[in-house]
Order: sequence, then structure tokens, then C-alpha cells
Amino acid sequence: MTEKEARERTVAMFREATPTRVDAPIEEWRQGFSAMAAKIPLPADLAIEPWTVAGVPGYRVAAPGVDQGRIVVHFHSGGYVMGCAHDYREFGGRLSAACGAPVFVPDYRLAPEHVYPAAAEDGLAIYTALLERFAPGQIILSGDSAGGGLCMSTLLGARDGGLPQPAGAIAICPLLDLAGEGDSADIPSDPLIGRDLIVGMGSVYIGERDPHEHPRASPLWGEHHGLAPLYLLASSSEALRDDAVRLAASIGRAQGKVRLSLYPDVVHIWTFFPFLESTREAMGEIAGFARDCWGSDATAAKVEPGYLIVQASISDPEGFGPYVAAVQPLIAAHGGKMVVRAFDPPVLEGEWPWQTFAVLQFPSAEAINAFWYSPEYAEVIKLRDGVAQFQVLSVSNAPA
Repeated sequence: MTEKEARERTVAMFREATPTRVDAPIEEWRQGFSAMAAKIPLPADLAIEPWTVAGVPGYRVAAPGVDQGRIVVHFHSGGYVMGCAHDYREFGGRLSAACGAPVFVPDYRLAPEHVYPAAAEDGLAIYTALLERFAPGQIILSGDSAGGGLCMSTLLGARDGGLPQPAGAIAICPLLDLAGEGDSADIPSDPLIGRDLIVGMGSVYIGERDPHEHPRASPLWGEHHGLAPLYLLASSSEALRDDAVRLAASIGRAQGKVRLSLYPDVVHIWTFFPFLESTREAMGEIAGFARDCWGSDATAAKVEPGYLIVQASISDPEGFGPYVAAVQPLIAAHGGKMVVRAFDPPVLEGEWPWQTFAVLQFPSAEAINAFWYSPEYAEVIKLRDGVAQFQVLSVSNAPA
């Protein structure tokens, strides 16, 4: 799958998950996003456990080999009305590997059930509680979209409350201006988000309040001195581009440390999709920023090969040949190779009597995703209809 095709796929996934009306019931938005997230496989080698900080539940996700003495908090996207920690476990694993530390993804309170300042209170309470367990230099705050806004809100609240700043902060496509006043808010190149959606979802969270007067909800309108080093990432073609651009300029005027990366022709929160080359590039940049925040002795988790373990029940070995001939070059194109193939006696009764077991090695678990969800493979698998039945036993960074 080319990068262009992969980017088109992300737009298609978003559109499938998005209600046709901006004013659709919130539950439709929530169900759509969760259904989209469920299509992204969860690597088997992540250490995932329920975690509660300051009364806020969520998940602690750790990639293999990360430093347990550090912590990253990632606030999920969703316009303050949708999204959940469960949907972000896979992303949390990749962020953990990039930053070399476990990631806590909290289920902060959402509107309309809990309007402003509920989410802002949760963010600051989480950071305050973590300061009792970690030195500020061992904490990085992160977030994407509304979660990026909540990340910035937490930095502002910590500063104004006299708390030390964390080692750094990462804001991906942050929603910073609930008034939607950026010039990019109606940019034609954004296929998903516009000013109406920004203001509409924002009003569910903030109500009738003026965003300009509530920087904990709309951080662009706050004072930006005395903040942690910040890495801002956004798409140059998305509606929220100017939120990041305007914040970077404001922090620069306040003599703060800020880095801004604009990625061309990618969708909002593209880093959520592991099969994009632009995602892998961005995660590499995030890894470098995290190393700078932790200090020169910090190392991110090593990227290990990914292993796809598959069992196939084949009823027609001769008819299976065209599938094998088509899939082998596609596997190779994604850097994969077969490292184990075993033929066993039948283990299934009836029409699927012939078994084979295979272990495929790819450069990374992300490369497996790129192969498995490519449009090319979607066509190739049609060749096995009626002749084979597959079962994925494991997707892992650990060899069998």
C-alpha cells in the first residue's frame, strides 16, 4: 500500500465512523469512534493494566523494556464528548515505545454528562497526584485533539497553582480555540472537520461561556509563559492547523521552548493510525523530543521485529496455490518473511481437514498492520474463499 493509499484509507475509516449530521446524538459519535479503534489490532506484547490516578480510571500501557521510573500521561481525543482510554491502548503502546516509559491514558470526564471544568479538573488532579510518586522531570504530558487542549490546560493549571512543570509536553493536532477563530478552521483540504464542528462540540463542553475568558477550556487564550518544553504536531491541511501555529507563536513571544512540526496532506490525528509512514515518522520525532526531555541518558524502547502467527485450515491445496503466489510478494514488499511453516495432522473436523501453521516475521508490529490492512491484501484474500480458513493466533514483538 502506498502512502497516498494509506492516507485515503484513514479518511475512509473516519468517514465510516462519523455520523452524517453534526447534531447527531453523542452516543452515535462515541460508538463510531470506538468501532473504528477496534479495527486496529492490539499487539500482544504490551503490558496493559487498569489504573486509577486521583480517582480517574484508565489504562497503564507499557511497551517492552521501558523505564518504569518515568510516566507519560496521554489525554485522548474526542472533542471533550467522546473517546475513551480503551480506544487508545494501541496508541498508548506506540507512545510508550517512543518515549521509553509507561503511558497512562485516563478516562477523564466527558460532556454532556460532565461539562467544563470537569475535564480540566481531572487533568490537573492527575498531574498533581503523579507528582507525589514521580519527580516532575520524570513526567511528560501528552494529548491529541481535545486531549492536546487538555494537556495544555493542565500545564496552565499547574503553573497558576504553583506546581512545577513536567519534563515536557506533546500536543498532537491540539484543539486550543473553542471559538474556532483560526483561519484554517474552514480550510477546504480538511475532509472531516470544520468551524461548525469545532464550535458545536466545544459548546457542548463549555456551554454559553466565552472561550476567550476561560483559557483552561480554550488554552490559546491564556498566558503562555513559564511552561514546559512543548512539541506541537499538526497537519498543514487540517482545520486545527492554526491552533497549533498560533500557540507556537505565542509561546515564542513568551520566550518559551516550543517546537512545531506541520505534516502535509495527512488527516487530523493521523498518528492514531499505525499503518501510515507519516505516523512512523512522527513517532520517531516524538521519540527524539522525549529523549531530550528525559536527558541525554534516556533511551526509547528498541523497535523489535513483529511476528504474525497464523493457522490455516485448507480444504483444497491446489486451489490454495494462487493465494500463496499472490501473497508472498506482498509480504516481501512489507519487509516480511516466513520463518516457520509446519504441516500438522488435521485438528478440525469436517470440511477443513488439512492444517498448516506459519510464523511470519516483519520489521515491526506496525509493518504487520500495514500489510494486513492494505488494499492489496484485501484483494488477495479473495483468492482463498472456499479453499482455506485462517485464524490469527498472535500479533507480537516476541518470537514464538
